Amino acid sequence: MKFIFSLISNHPRKTAAILCLWTSLVLFLTQWGSASCYCGGDPHLYFQIGEQILHGQSPYNDLCTSVYPPYAAYFFVIPILITGNHDFAHYFLGLIFCLLLLDLVIKLILYRIGRSYSSDAIGLLPLFLYSLSTILCYSYFLQRFDLLPSLLSLSSLLLVYTRKHFWGGLFLALGIGTKIYPVFLFPLLLILVWRQQRSKKQRAGMLAFFSICRLFMGIAVGLLPLVVISSVMRWDSMFTTHSIRGLQAESLVASLVWLAHRLVGVPAVWLHNFSGYDLGGPLSQVALVLTRMLSCGAMIFSVGLSAWQVWVNRSMTFPVLCRTVLFVLIGLITFGQVLSPQYLFWALPFAALGALDRPRAAALLVVLCVILGPSFYPGWYADYHRGPCLSESVMLVARNLLLVSAWIILFCEAATSPQKEVTSQ
Repeated sequence: MKFIFSLISNHPRKTAAILCLWTSLVLFLTQWGSASCYCGGDPHLYFQIGEQILHGQSPYNDLCTSVYPPYAAYFFVIPILITGNHDFAHYFLGLIFCLLLLDLVIKLILYRIGRSYSSDAIGLLPLFLYSLSTILCYSYFLQRFDLLPSLLSLSSLLLVYTRKHFWGGLFLALGIGTKIYPVFLFPLLLILVWRQQRSKKQRAGMLAFFSICRLFMGIAVGLLPLVVISSVMRWDSMFTTHSIRGLQAESLVASLVWLAHRLVGVPAVWLHNFSGYDLGGPLSQVALVLTRMLSCGAMIFSVGLSAWQVWVNRSMTFPVLCRTVLFVLIGLITFGQVLSPQYLFWALPFAALGALDRPRAAALLVVLCVILGPSFYPGWYADYHRGPCLSESVMLVARNLLLVSAWIILFCEAATSPQKEVTSQ
């Protein structure tokens, strides 16, 4: 073991290059063989949306296709333009190519940040954790576009942390236009910008004001295309579509009800809808109301406590800042009405970077939760449409409870954080 760590420390670039190329090759080969026969799921929905846009139609006129923000919808056009074909098999290969590029960029960022933080083997830990998770989630990792908002959110945080405030605001806006959830990171970034400049003695207020203006300018530039798109298509119908969604069956409360259904026969139904699987049955409405209350409370609390942590912790290293963002994302994901397995890809890069510094427990738990995804989805018996069996239901509930545990650990870390001075790389 000592020899392996010594080898990695002495040849970090070769180790990182081999790890990146090997994982990318494995991910590609696992999906390439199914490109000609794959005919459903999210990639087919992406293809449908891309085709609608290329033919001058609005995807927001259809309930099934009006689920993604405009920037995501236009991203779905890119695989068609790359392949130059309008059949799904070629589109799927183009989508895999695009997602592999995003995956490589994320790996490069993890490698650069890790090596700047530590020159020994621990500097490769983020890259290793991320690569391990993606390999084990090969069955759906390259079939979801969630890598794009994850990369945009990570880039925004890194750019603001390194005082490139305009570009940080721009990437934040692009992330919001792609998946909405990065909007919850805005309070943290705003306070971080203010604290960075307030740490200086002279003209602190003026410097902070101009830095915040640059942040808002970047956000304005990033959101400007949405104004143009609004004149072409009414994409605000997306919010109506999401408002009528039921309680997704994989969410925290729904998974407990479904496990009770498998164990003791509590009445519950596994329903397929236009965007996934929902919980049905006499307890579904009660579970939905409870989940919405939990989601609202957890989201307000997570954003508020994280903003307070950034305010009082004026000397946060980047791993600590990543764990602060992780607290917000895990609160949003765990207690939300929808908890799709791919949502954890939003948090995975932040968890990997958060493991660079102690305490690592919460970050490692989140990585473990990502790894547990394939244990219940798409299922061991190819019958996920009927609902997870007892063993899969146990793994689903275990994953969700581990996410709650990670959120509690991050809460304890935030509540006991020391007050220091602002620094940046």
